[in-house]
Amino acid sequence: MLDSRQADFSALCTDWAAWDDTYQFMSTRDPAFLESNFPEGTFENLDLNFALILDSQRDVQFLKAYDLELARSIPLKTALVDYFQNPELTAKAEETAFSGFLWNENAPVMYCISPILTSADQGPSRGWLVFGRYFQGDFLKQVEDSVSSLVTILPYNPAQIPSSASLLPLQDENGREIAVVKPSSSRIEFYSLFYDFQGAPIFIIRQAKYRAIYQQGLSGLRSMLIAIVLTGTIAGGFILIFLDKALLARLSKLHDAVIAVRQGEGDYQPLSLSGSDEISRLSLEFDRSLKTLVEKQHSINGFLQYAQLMTEISSRFINLPINKIDQNLQDVLGRLGNYLDVDFGFIAAIDQSENHAVTQFFEWVKPGKLSLKKEILSLDIGSLRWALREFKSKKPVIFSNPDDIPDTAVVERKFIQNNKITSIIAFPLIVAEDFFGILAFGLIDQQRTWDEQTTIVVEIISTIISNAIDRKLTEMDLQAGQRFQYRLNQITRTGIERDSCNSSIRALSRNLRSLLNIERNWLILLDDIGRVQVFESGVRLALDEEVLKEIEYLLEKVREEEFIFQADKRIRKVRGLDFEKIGKSFIAIPLSAKNQHLGLILFASPTPRLFSELEIGICQQAATQISLTIIKNRSLEESRKISRELRILRSEVVEFSSELQRSRLQSSILERAVKLLRAEGGEFFIYDEKNRELITVSSLNLDKDYSGTRTRLGEGAVGKAVAQRKTVAIRDYSSWSGRMPAYEESRIKASLSAPLIFGEKILGCISVFHYDEGIQFTGNDQHLLTIFAQHASVAMENAILFEQLQEAASTDDMTGLLNRRALFEFGDYEISRSIRLERPLAVVMMDLDNYKEINDTHSHLVGDRVLKEVSRLLRVNVRTIDIIGRYGGDEFVIIMPETSLDEAVKAMERVRRKLERTAIRAGSLNFHVTASFGVTHHSQGLPALEILIEEADKAMYAAKTSGRNGLRVFQQL
Repeated sequence: MLDSRQADFSALCTDWAAWDDTYQFMSTRDPAFLESNFPEGTFENLDLNFALILDSQRDVQFLKAYDLELARSIPLKTALVDYFQNPELTAKAEETAFSGFLWNENAPVMYCISPILTSADQGPSRGWLVFGRYFQGDFLKQVEDSVSSLVTILPYNPAQIPSSASLLPLQDENGREIAVVKPSSSRIEFYSLFYDFQGAPIFIIRQAKYRAIYQQGLSGLRSMLIAIVLTGTIAGGFILIFLDKALLARLSKLHDAVIAVRQGEGDYQPLSLSGSDEISRLSLEFDRSLKTLVEKQHSINGFLQYAQLMTEISSRFINLPINKIDQNLQDVLGRLGNYLDVDFGFIAAIDQSENHAVTQFFEWVKPGKLSLKKEILSLDIGSLRWALREFKSKKPVIFSNPDDIPDTAVVERKFIQNNKITSIIAFPLIVAEDFFGILAFGLIDQQRTWDEQTTIVVEIISTIISNAIDRKLTEMDLQAGQRFQYRLNQITRTGIERDSCNSSIRALSRNLRSLLNIERNWLILLDDIGRVQVFESGVRLALDEEVLKEIEYLLEKVREEEFIFQADKRIRKVRGLDFEKIGKSFIAIPLSAKNQHLGLILFASPTPRLFSELEIGICQQAATQISLTIIKNRSLEESRKISRELRILRSEVVEFSSELQRSRLQSSILERAVKLLRAEGGEFFIYDEKNRELITVSSLNLDKDYSGTRTRLGEGAVGKAVAQRKTVAIRDYSSWSGRMPAYEESRIKASLSAPLIFGEKILGCISVFHYDEGIQFTGNDQHLLTIFAQHASVAMENAILFEQLQEAASTDDMTGLLNRRALFEFGDYEISRSIRLERPLAVVMMDLDNYKEINDTHSHLVGDRVLKEVSRLLRVNVRTIDIIGRYGGDEFVIIMPETSLDEAVKAMERVRRKLERTAIRAGSLNFHVTASFGVTHHSQGLPALEILIEEADKAMYAAKTSGRNGLRVFQQL
């Protein structure tokens, strides 16, 4: 019992130690391995009390103890850990497992220490795995039941064994002895010693058995003898020793016969004792029983041979490396062929295509028999309709005579007759409900009725072989998947490492060719304006129009799942396209991320081929990773672009925000908007609030001058942008149905129009455009112009406010003309300009005649009305470039740039006459007023404005002294 338990325990420990996961843990020390493999449930399931992992230096890497009775973890004693770190003990388990016993406190322990190797039992060893189990509870009960005795385990003490004990050899390989004691006439005790790995005794097992034979008489004797025969326990021999000598002599022959049966020595010899006593009669009963026993023994031996075969075949594929599976399949075929005593056997793996081709074939042939390999491989498996139907229904094909084959199996019958096959047993190879091959054995020129055991054997072996082949194919797929994954990781890593989107795309397309072993590998992308770009091996391809049409169709069709054009399928033409120029077979996988359709990856072959499920799966994974890489790099590049454009935007805003002169600001805003958006041209519009119209005031790089063009709100792109108060994008203005009539002949293509709005106040609009139809504004461009327009609106409002403030600060409240300070500011500017450009300039002083009398006679209100009307007359009767200011009281100064003396005199004379003829109404009164004019002129060497005014003033007084209502020119003395 203990030997059996010890062997099972050793096998368990060895299996866990020679495991790739354990071997890998000793290298990585990954805690996940311990968490998943050594929870408390493992100790309960394996009936373990403790587990210990030592590295090659005997340092502890893991330890855990568990009380099976209390169902909880407990600490592991240090002394126990030290015991297993003993170099002498680990040396015994250097190459193979070592199991033994030890005494720990009050209980014996069974342990096993095994070297940590790979699943193929290969090294070098990376340490040791130790399993331990206490002798307690149910375990002791099972031992007692097995020997029908009372069992006690005692720590080793020589005094525990009675001095009257007799020592009997056990005749085992270790030369052990057992002490036998007869404490009473009804009881026998056996004492067995157990030793540690150094050979020192550690504990004693005491077995107490009552001698029922004396208590029960003849029935006890009969029971004892039957127990000897059926169980063959060594205890039976011990009991015989203590029987009376006369009885021993009568039973010696019976005992020898039993031993002969137990040891299987030759054929069974009839057993009969002379006499007519009870022993003689029992000998006849034993004779019958032993004959039956021998027959059963032969049956059991056959079953054991069958069990051994099943165990050997099933265990040989456990943890077997896949590169050894084929050889083992061949070995199993021969092993089973010899066991079944047949003429041939084969394993045929069959693919699932319509022609059911044999993809792998193993054959065993009995010596002297001809091979069937050539005939089977040349056979059209698809023509075996009856057999295939049976196999796909998971039914075997079994016949003992060719006549058993149904008449419908014409091809099968012909094949059997041609090859002289007379009996066959064949089972389908099934995995996950799918038929994928055949295991068959048969006879040539002889018939056999296949018994139930043979059928069961072949069926079980077919299942084992199915699982072995499936594991091989699965692991091969896994290895292929790992290779694909490595290539996929290379693709992704290469793409991510690139700094720019363009270099990333080219790198991805270069690495795409390593994914599948196929001639054409295309990375097909849609750019941000929807144009098709095709890359192969890092190069952008220029494709002909026919291929582009096929790609555009695929881009439209393949958005959510792959499109596979297989060589063994027919596809009708779609829109006149047959895809022949792409390839005879191809697979197109969509690229998409964040609800964006990015394009496709396309793998094509110029010759027909099939795409496996693994290839399709890896292509889908590649598409996912490539999509994420592209969207990431595009987002990164877009972020960099936005960041760069925002820096430019801030710079541009700072530049034009300092400009307060409105006309210059308008031009600056337009120029900077065109530059910021990398546009080819643009226009600037101001808003006429009174007429609710936009007026073109500035343009850049237009094919025609549209200055002064008026656009109503809602008309054209700019009118629509202002009416909707948002930026409007037009992809092709030249063909847009809403374009303005004035722009009918314009070559403008893409355009962006952003309104200038401050609060609720409409200020105007900016519009930028491209002439090149291949260039489009992006959503980011639209957003950027919107932000720019917001800043420009603030700058425009500031310029308007500044003008208003400037006007308020430089305007005379009474007349609306420039006040004296503003007059000198503008005058100094014009004088500097005239000096710089060497241009002529005239200055005029005008003074109303008899103005004081008007104030004194009619009041100052009437006088103010006169000043306002005179100011109006001056504004409408001089040029727009002339500067008019109220110098003080009723005196006015007119600065006339680019004017000769003759032109100045004529102009002022015209004003004088106009004033003289104009009636000025003030309430119910009408007045006619006159004025005296003094003119000074310089064509070069202009003096300061104060001097010029002084000269004009002198000339004006000369006019007054000459009778008023006249004009005089300053004469240099």
